[in-house]
Amino acid sequence: MPHLPPEILGHIFRCLKSTSRDPDTDLLAASLVSSLWFMEAWPLIDPALFQVSSLTLKNGPGRLYLIHLIRLSSLLVESLQSGLIHCDHLKSIRIGLVYFGNNLRASAAAIHQVVRLQPPNLRRIEILYSYIRSAAMIELLDIIFPTCDVTKITQLSISGDKTRGNEVTIHLLERLGPTLRDVSLYGFQLDATLLEALRRCHGLECLFAKGGWLPGPDTPPAPSGAVAFLAAALQNLTSLSFSMENCDREARVSDGQLREIVTRLPGLTHLAVDVDFTVNDECLRFVMRHAKEMEVFALVGCIMSREEGVWTENDVGWRGRKVGMSSSFTRLL
Repeated sequence: MPHLPPEILGHIFRCLKSTSRDPDTDLLAASLVSSLWFMEAWPLIDPALFQVSSLTLKNGPGRLYLIHLIRLSSLLVESLQSGLIHCDHLKSIRIGLVYFGNNLRASAAAIHQVVRLQPPNLRRIEILYSYIRSAAMIELLDIIFPTCDVTKITQLSISGDKTRGNEVTIHLLERLGPTLRDVSLYGFQLDATLLEALRRCHGLECLFAKGGWLPGPDTPPAPSGAVAFLAAALQNLTSLSFSMENCDREARVSDGQLREIVTRLPGLTHLAVDVDFTVNDECLRFVMRHAKEMEVFALVGCIMSREEGVWTENDVGWRGRKVGMSSSFTRLL
């Protein structure tokens, strides 16, 4: 059949497209047989269907989805090995799980076959989980990212249940930390172990942490001044956003800590943090003079500014969105 005339191959592939349950996957498989088959099969595939931007591991799609995911992953592997363009659009791995199903291991193994060949633009992993046990989630992640493989993942986004601890987050930070540049956490416990895991991600340039929660009495909490502690350890940060839901005074950034943050990170362009009542006009004036690259600046809880002194143009080294500032400063902008 590889030696059939092109017109006959074209007729066969058109029949396949009109009769197959999964025509584009079948045609993609055919296009990998030979250059002649590629020339006849590829024009029949809708290009949008195979501009695959992500591979998704999820609950509830049923057996047909599992078969499709495994077939697609296998075909993407062949595409990478043949130097074709089918994987150029692949940018992320997405995991959205509520419970652990028997088919998830096979799905994770299929995704790993693609990940291990390092598609050129695959840089991001997104995780959303709630009721699934941390141990089960970690098992699946170890299938996709085994310790023996080298990864190039630079972006990590995790949305979890803050009441279930940070085991999954810490596991991934330790596994992917050397290459990570951008980390987003939604729902987390601010404990000492998480803080230490973040501190070891020395290449981080962007850290976004929202919906934090102070841990219970059985978990060692992060020390006071946690945000300043991270600023001291992560010298490459240009964007830092850190907010808590049940933060007490010790979890907020004080006057001295805010000064320390902008001094240690002169390249900051984005800073959004919870602050305490010690932050006043003089502290804001200090920030303006030192954070020359700032574009977005948001302080939550900055309600004690007393409009001390007069703001001048020399006190404002940048423009951007300013939230929670004193009215005298805001008018100047």
